[in-house]
Formats: sequence, structure tokens, C-alpha cells
Amino acid sequence: MGVSISTETMKVAVCIITYRRPKGLKRLLESLNKLIFDKCKAPNLQVIVVDNDPAGLAYEFCEGIRSDLNWPLKRSVEPRRGIPYARNKAVACAQEEHVNFIAFIDDDEVPEPSWLDELLYIQELYDADVVAGPVLPRFTEPVAPWMEKGKFFERRRLPTGDVLDWAATNNVLVRSEVFEKMDKLFDERFALSGGSDKDFFMRVHRRGYKMVWADDALVYEWVPKSRANVRWLLQRAYRVGNNHSVHAISVEPSLAQRASLVREASWLLIRGLWHIPLSILIMALARAICPITGGTRSTIFLHKVFCDYTLSKADWANIIAIDCESPSLVRGLRRNLRSLIKMLLVQTLKKISRGTGILAGVAGRRYEEYQRTHSE
Repeated sequence: MGVSISTETMKVAVCIITYRRPKGLKRLLESLNKLIFDKCKAPNLQVIVVDNDPAGLAYEFCEGIRSDLNWPLKRSVEPRRGIPYARNKAVACAQEEHVNFIAFIDDDEVPEPSWLDELLYIQELYDADVVAGPVLPRFTEPVAPWMEKGKFFERRRLPTGDVLDWAATNNVLVRSEVFEKMDKLFDERFALSGGSDKDFFMRVHRRGYKMVWADDALVYEWVPKSRANVRWLLQRAYRVGNNHSVHAISVEPSLAQRASLVREASWLLIRGLWHIPLSILIMALARAICPITGGTRSTIFLHKVFCDYTLSKADWANIIAIDCESPSLVRGLRRNLRSLIKMLLVQTLKKISRGTGILAGVAGRRYEEYQRTHSE
């Protein structure tokens, strides 16, 4: 039991935007029934669902399930296709209820029962305007071991209380007045490209609002088969680079900004291109050395080579999952050589994809990832 924080008059809206994910939406709404409040008193909670499908199938689905929910459910349809349209509609619906805080969570996610309790607790503890938390992957179907070990779907984790300069709507709590005082909410120019949430919270940061991290406010993202593959990983890396470039130019459309982006992209491309043959060569050397060397000294040497010339030390620690002081690292490399090469190639190809996306943004091209749907 944590320190109790008064929330007797606290009104909170949990906002969900959805598009043709009935199974995911059902799973999420059922999980909200399991919310518990130990560190805070239970707030006056309202669940808001905005269907971005003009057909309104989720709207009808919500009508059928609302009697099974512990919390009042408000539903709406946003016929204009695009995530920022739906997000802005959700904020408007929440403001009609005169809530103190607005939380966002995605329709392919499931929170821990303590999720909202933790967000509210950290908000009060740090007097924050925005509180964001981690999103952990869960695969809907088994994936190749190398893909899971490579942690390609892992997102950032930070110590609780760390100050942020951006956040996302996949796990966030926002003081309602932040939305009221911002000149513009989610930028509708990012309708199908994604990134309107990061753009919004970067502007919130520049306005001087306090944003902090709550590492125990856990949410799980269900990753469908359509995403658990190399093609999707490279498309996402391209989109991240493209959004970064387009956003930077929209903030500062100068020649110097474009030149800076070209330099950044060029470095990513160079690193990716020379890492591919170098990494394969290092792997081959490791395989050749394995039968004739061993012991801690050789192990540390190989580990240093991998860390310095391929991935970061943290990446390799996660991938190999073997103590760098252990002589078994060499045997582990030999045994898992094929999987390691796959992981390494995907990591380097992601660098190339991200760099290409940045260059495309400099050239004025915008990648509209959300033309596609990843339902389950």
C-alpha cells in the first residue's frame, strides 16, 4: 500500500481512438474493468472511445458492451481518416465532461491493473503536467527466436521522475489545462504519416510544461503477425526517419536545417553500409577463433570488438545475454552465429532505412504509413 493521495473530486477521462480493431478494443475495455487504485483514491473515471472508421462499427460495438463496464462509456465517430483527427475529437469529448486529466492508451494495448493509479500517483508526487510510461511488447503469435532476442520491439525505459522533452499517446496522462492553453492540438498534417503525438508533446515541452516518466505505469502492446517481420521493421525505421525530417523542417525550414538533416542521414547510411560487411567479417573471425582460443582474455577482446565496431554495448548485452567476463561467450557466439548475423543485419538495415527516410523528408516526400491497417 502506497501513500494515499486525495482524488475525491478528481475527474479523469481515458481516451481510446480505434480503427477496425474489434478484438483489440474488446480486450482493452475488459482490462479497464480490472483497474485498481491503491496509491490514490479511485477517481471519477470516464472512458471515451472515438471510432475513426466512417462505418462506425466500433461505435455500435461499444453500445453492446457498455453495460458490462465498470466505468461510464462515451463513444463518438470521427469520419475524417487520420489519427490526429481522432485524437482531437477525443480531447474535445473529454473537455465536454470537464475532466481534470486526460489519459491516452492505444486500442492494441492492455494496461496493468495499477496503470492509471501509478500515473496519477507520479503526477501528484512531481506536480507534473504530463506523465508518460513504458509500453512492453507481447506477440500474438510465436516469433523467430532471433527476433525476440534482438529486442526489435522494445521501447524506451527510464527511471521514474526523469524529465521528458517528448511523449506519445500510447501511455500518457495529461493535465486538461495543457490542451486548453495550447494554440494547436494534434497537427492534422500528420493525418496518415504518424508522429502527431510526438510533435504535440515537443511543443508542450517548449511551452515550459513539466513532463516526467513513470516507469511502473506499465502497458503491454499486442504485436500482430503482420508487424512481426523484417519488412515492417524497416518500414517503421523509414517512417521514423521521415517524420523526424518533416517535423524538423516544419519547425525550421532553413537551408541550414536541411543541410543538418542530410549530414545526419549520410552518417546513418555510411554506418549501415560499412557495418554489414564488417559485421559478417567479425562473425567469421569469431567462428574461426572459437576452436583455438578461449578464456576470459579472448572473450573480452571479442566482446570489445563487437561493441566498438558493430552495435552498442547495451545492444550486444541484450542480444547475447551472456556475461562479458564469461568464457562461454565464445561458445555462445559459435552456437548462435546464424541468429546473431540476422539480428545484426536487421539492425544495420534499420539504420539505412532511417537515413533514407530522412533524405526523403528533405526532398519533400511524406510516408503515409497509416494507409495500412494491422488488425488481428
